[in-house]
Amino acid sequence: WTLGILSTTTFPQISLVAQALSGWVKRESELPGALTCLKRRVESGRCHRCGRFDMFLPVEENHASSTKAIKAFILLPGALISHLAYTQIAARLSDLGICVVVVSMEPLRLATSYLGSSPIRFAKIRRRVQKRIFPRKITSWSIGGHSLGSFAAMKAIAKDDQYNKLVIWAISAKVPPPCNLRNLGHPVLILQGSNDNFCRMEIETLKDFLKNFPSETRHEIIEGASHNWFASIDQGNLTLLGKASISMERQQELTASITADFLLQ
Repeated sequence: WTLGILSTTTFPQISLVAQALSGWVKRESELPGALTCLKRRVESGRCHRCGRFDMFLPVEENHASSTKAIKAFILLPGALISHLAYTQIAARLSDLGICVVVVSMEPLRLATSYLGSSPIRFAKIRRRVQKRIFPRKITSWSIGGHSLGSFAAMKAIAKDDQYNKLVIWAISAKVPPPCNLRNLGHPVLILQGSNDNFCRMEIETLKDFLKNFPSETRHEIIEGASHNWFASIDQGNLTLLGKASISMERQQELTASITADFLLQ
């Protein structure tokens, strides 16, 4: 329902919706392990904090003389989730060879075009990242998101031809996608958890939902995974979101492995 409200809300209404949500929907803060991971990555030179986004670098990127080209991935947070909660999953992806850029959606933590998910902002981020990692060159950009962030990523790739691939984690079919990407012309990965009550789809619902994406879209389900644990946060409302039957570490390990395999192809 949150996604439905936000996907149809206009700019004058955004602040009112955010106030209403913040009154009785929990803003999700990162677990302590995420901050520990962030501290270690910064100290090792594997993460650069750039104000409104954090950049996680592959191992080789730590060498200033390296000119090896790399692939980059912009990750957009779910609704009301701190971008710091994606530190551990971003670190795992960077360990697999991807430059990961986790974008902050503060102060409201809502990934919509009016609140920080605009093509103009993303273009500026891409330029800053490329400048920061010079002399290495980014050969391709992909974009993706978790929950509400995936809707924002869909809009971004529909409006900007600079992205080569789209990654979607834990998207709901309870509301229509913000745009039809059937003729996108780029690969798409949709990754969901089997224990995600919020985004669970029946077979027919899934078939209808996938009609909005290219026919070769890759759709995978992680057995035992929940809605929230694509990020390092509490599981939340178990009735609404579902309870994982695997650990958060295992869910994020599988998520990173599948996503990296897709992005590096």
